[in-house]
Amino acid sequence: MVDNSNISLSLPYGIILLSILGICVLKTNVGIIIGAFLSYISFSRVILFSGIALIWLLALSGVMAGILYYFKFYWKKIKITPLFRWIIPIMLFWWFYTLLTIVLTSPAYERALIRNIFMYMALPIPIIYLIAKDRNQVNGFIFGYILTTLLNGLIIMEMIGIQNNIFSINQWISSALKIQLAISNYHRIGISFGISTIFLFSMILNSKTKLKILYFLPLFIFILTCLFLIGSRQLMLASIICIFSIILLSTKKNQGKGNALIYFLLIIISLSIYFIYDNFQSIILRSGNFESALDDAYIDRIDNWLKGIKLGVSSLIFGTFFSTRYGHNLFISTFESQGLVGLSLLLFYFYFVKKVISIGEDFNWELLAMIFIFVFGLIHGQFSGDFVSIPHLYWPIAFLWGYLSSEQNLEEKRIARKIF
Repeated sequence: MVDNSNISLSLPYGIILLSILGICVLKTNVGIIIGAFLSYISFSRVILFSGIALIWLLALSGVMAGILYYFKFYWKKIKITPLFRWIIPIMLFWWFYTLLTIVLTSPAYERALIRNIFMYMALPIPIIYLIAKDRNQVNGFIFGYILTTLLNGLIIMEMIGIQNNIFSINQWISSALKIQLAISNYHRIGISFGISTIFLFSMILNSKTKLKILYFLPLFIFILTCLFLIGSRQLMLASIICIFSIILLSTKKNQGKGNALIYFLLIIISLSIYFIYDNFQSIILRSGNFESALDDAYIDRIDNWLKGIKLGVSSLIFGTFFSTRYGHNLFISTFESQGLVGLSLLLFYFYFVKKVISIGEDFNWELLAMIFIFVFGLIHGQFSGDFVSIPHLYWPIAFLWGYLSSEQNLEEKRIARKIF
């Protein structure tokens, strides 16, 4: 029996947690807190301390640390001049318009959608913009994100009853995947594992010492194992595409010269793909019957896509105001729920992303990983989700936006030429 009940922290553990958060706030380790916060939204179980969910403690700590960071490094010292400032009123209008339509017309989805906009987008993005120029903070964010995901992985192992022998994977993979952790939205849980896979893979490729590689590699394999356990086909597909893209980019940067590490990582990924193939019935088919699996994975989804398009066309300008959610696709869902207005705003945002990425030169590995996390969200967003349920379409780009806005070596004339 899978245990997905809430976890209540005892007093000693709660004090330790509050102490760690307090130290991070006082030392303005904003990145660690925000990284943990954005990873925790994919957690498999709710963690409580004195009846308060951990998500609220992380959010409050992140805001407090962000305010202290602002006064420490920006107040009367640095003028904040965002690149492509036109995106700010567009996003504010989009969020306000979305919140208004949700409150007025969609009470059934109100709580979840408002939470997604306020908690997972509007709250972290300004803080991320502030810390993006500070590489230590960015690395702190990655550390906090991966550490929280690892904790989630350990909880998942405990949930499905794995004790000590992780190498007995073929013995328990089928039953574990069949129930998909007894959680309806298992895609949400898998997101942090897909993102952490990209982070860790990038860290391994850019490690300068063999010791770091030996440290990161087992973590990468563990995170990858958890991703397979969760059983989200769209997330596995998106992760594998991003990893192979990172390998191709790394090979290109090395002028086609491969190295032993890349070949070794290719072997691991190839074994992972073979593992999926070897467990095809459990991972891909799930039901054990090809015809019913095809109906579930493709025919039903195509049917939902057609329903979403039809509903969008019937309310062409403003959409259905979230009263229906058939889309199962980023673009179709946006068109269905917000019509041409929402779809135009989404395309405007993607235009902004294109401009931000194109103006950058020689991004460090952390920012390149952010680009691939955006791509990761874009790929799996073709199979489920909408513009308010995929926050990693936004916060990775906030890192690039903040970094480029603070770069002193970007000449004003060059920026002006690319502003539109």
